[in-house]
Amino acid sequence: MDVEEWDRVMETNVRGVFLTCRAAARSMVAHGTAGKIITISSGAYASGRPGAAHYCASKAAVVMFTKVLALELAKARINANCIAPGFVRVDSEVSPLTEEYVTALTRASRGAARARRATSPTPRCSWPRPSPTTSRARCSRSTAAPPPAARSCR
Repeated sequence: MDVEEWDRVMETNVRGVFLTCRAAARSMVAHGTAGKIITISSGAYASGRPGAAHYCASKAAVVMFTKVLALELAKARINANCIAPGFVRVDSEVSPLTEEYVTALTRASRGAARARRATSPTPRCSWPRPSPTTSRARCSRSTAAPPPAARSCR
């Protein structure tokens, strides 16, 4: 891949998201408007394929940018989330997919989804107040210690 192709994809997928979110956030903060900003990534942010380094890297950048955006805008009551749709088959001359790759990718995706469901905490958790005898969460599947200020999660 040449540098121009890398730059084209980064310009569209990363810079475009940044500029749009910046404009929306500035307007919302200036008007004191609480709200939501939604970005769109792709399941490719967490996987790779030959010939698509630029695309996968750009989608990973959108996911991380959205996480940081959410942290930065929380005080202004602005929520930022990213939607990352899973595998969608499209015809592409730039990065053609083999049947073997599609089979491996979809099998891995199903296995990862099962693993996330099996290890994720229950939808409602309560955190005990810190004391010498209560240092773990009261969740059926979670053993992680809560964040210092956390009292509940949904």
